[in-house]
Amino acid sequence: MTVTKLFSVPQFARATGLSAAAARAMIREGQLPTVRVGRRQRVDARWVEKWLATANPDIPATQTIGR
Repeated sequence: MTVTKLFSVPQFARATGLSAAAARAMIREGQLPTVRVGRRQRVDARWVEKWLATANPDIPATQTIGR
């Protein structure tokens, strides 16, 4: 079984330098895939790392987020 790190929307916003409102707008517009955990939405850390690598090529691919 693989355990995947999931970010809350505010954690995703802090990790990417976005506002929580901008992150929620990305969710509403379908730009940010999320996973539902109960009533809450979570963002897969693997997706965040991929997004950061393509959004900012200065971030090394081996850098991990949230550890």
